Amino acid sequence: SGKRIADLRTTLEDRLRRLGKDLHVAVAYIDDRPVGTARWTINRAAHLVEFGGAETLVEHRNRGIYSSLVAFRAEHAIRGGAHTPRSSPTARRPDRSC
Repeated sequence: SGKRIADLRTTLEDRLRRLGKDLHVAVAYIDDRPVGTARWTINRAAHLVEFGGAETLVEHRNRGIYSSLVAFRAEHAIRGGAHTPRSSPTARRPDRSC
């Protein structure tokens, strides 16, 4: 339900803030349709950003959407006080055949 999702979001945001991290999410749209997403956290104490993952719908790949999301995350991370980008240890390049 919507309330349960809102409660989970609040819990996650609170937990990340206690760790000194801010969670961010971006969604790329084409013609009002979401076609890509990206996540990142900023660790204010360490002044670094961790890119947690990004994806683009298969039919919209090779159009610069992923690259735009990387640039968007980097720009916002710098504005948020981060100096060092870092990829998540779980981040991996998806199998293009999926």
